Amino acid sequence: MAEKKELLSPEEIIRIIEEAAKPHFKDPALMVFARNRTDVIKVSPINQLIFIEGDENTGVITIVFISLQFKVESILSVGSMICC
Repeated sequence: MAEKKELLSPEEIIRIIEEAAKPHFKDPALMVFARNRTDVIKVSPINQLIFIEGDENTGVITIVFISLQFKVESILSVGSMICC
C-alpha cells in the first residue's frame, strides 16, 4: 500500500495565510526561526510566496532535501560521464 503523506489541512493553510500577512515576514533583513511545521519563516517581497518550516512532505525542509538530492544526482551523473 502507498505511504500516506501528511499534507496541510485547509485549517492549517488558512492559519498560515493569516500569519503570513504580518509585515515583518516580508522584511528582507529578517529570517524567522520556526518551531512547528506550519510556522511561517518568510514571505517573498516580490511574489508573496509563503515559506513555512514544513516537514519531509511540506515546506522548506522539502525544498532543501529535493535540492540536495538533485545536486547529488547531478554530480554523480557528471562524474560517471567523465570517468567512463
